[in-house]
Parts: sequence; C-alpha cells; structure tokens
Amino acid sequence: MNPSSENKNVFISFKNAALRVGDSIVFSETNWEFHNDEHWAIIGPNGSGKSILAIALSGQIPVVQGKIVYHFLKKQPQGPFPDQEMVQGVAVAVQFDFTLARH
Repeated sequence: MNPSSENKNVFISFKNAALRVGDSIVFSETNWEFHNDEHWAIIGPNGSGKSILAIALSGQIPVVQGKIVYHFLKKQPQGPFPDQEMVQGVAVAVQFDFTLARH
C-alpha cells in the first residue's frame, strides 16, 4: 500500500516515533502529521533539539522507535538517505545567529 493513498493532504507523518541523540531523548511516542497546506516553525531554546528534529525530518537521522512516513515518496526509504527522490521533497535550512561587534 502506498502511504500517499491514505490522505493526499499529508506530506510527512510521525507514527509513534522516538528520537534519541546520545543520552538525550529529543522526543518519544510522537504522532504528528504535516500537511501540504501548512507552514511550520520549530522554535525553542538553544540545545532543545530543533536542528536534530529538522535533520530527522529530512531522513538523515533514523528514529529509534516507530517511524516517519514520507507520503510524497512512492517507496519508503529502507535506511539512511537522502536519495534523489527525497532531496526533491524535503529541504533543511539551518539558521546560525552571528553577533557582529565593532572593534
């Protein structure tokens, strides 16, 4: 069954997903749906896992429980990627905060 046949409006979904980085649990038992017509912002204090979550969404870090379903893909990835089809669907832009000082 192609995941995209479940709901054409769902782009990416987390199904009982958990992500761990080292000893830190970024999230666990998470169920989210990201829809094609939505815009999301990941906000939080430094070190709270924003960049890690974005990288997990892009498929570069696997979840340790559950799964991330990419509804726009014909075939779900079986391991770490990005591959050509994934690169066309998801992009991660990391913002760095630079402070400039006058000397």
